[in-house]
Amino acid sequence: MNFDDITLTPKTPYPKLTPCEDAFAVNLIKNLLSARTGILTAGLQFQFQAAVAEKVTKELAKIFEEAAILKATHLTLLTNAIVDFGGLPVYEDTQKVPFNANYINYAAKLKDMLNADIRLISATINNLDYAISATKNDDLKALLARIKQDDELTLAAFKQILTTVQFLSA
Repeated sequence: MNFDDITLTPKTPYPKLTPCEDAFAVNLIKNLLSARTGILTAGLQFQFQAAVAEKVTKELAKIFEEAAILKATHLTLLTNAIVDFGGLPVYEDTQKVPFNANYINYAAKLKDMLNADIRLISATINNLDYAISATKNDDLKALLARIKQDDELTLAAFKQILTTVQFLSA
């Protein structure tokens, strides 16, 4: 399999945030990070998949690894945003439910991995849309919109890869 034409991130930089007290933004970000369909789940799921896929296809393992690194970038940006907005970056949602590794889909077949990823990224995009519409903080809106661009590219790439994997396994 050759996926050299797959791109997961645009070349545009991430917007900078202006630090200020914003408890509402902190809660939005905590949910984006720690929810069942959050950024932590996606990053760890992609890292798991990179390790498992390595035995089957190094090209796809590389893409999963790139997606995991991208989610780590998002994690860093949003963790720093929590601090910038006066919060403590504890990985829990607004109901104080901590992130749980059981949120990760541990499927080991490529097709199952990709289907799980497509569902997860779609939900993450919906979560980002909600947060963008809910916050009044323009800096945060811009950052979340830029992260959403990454997720939309990742979603399109995983859909393209799924089509290829289904074709090759047919």
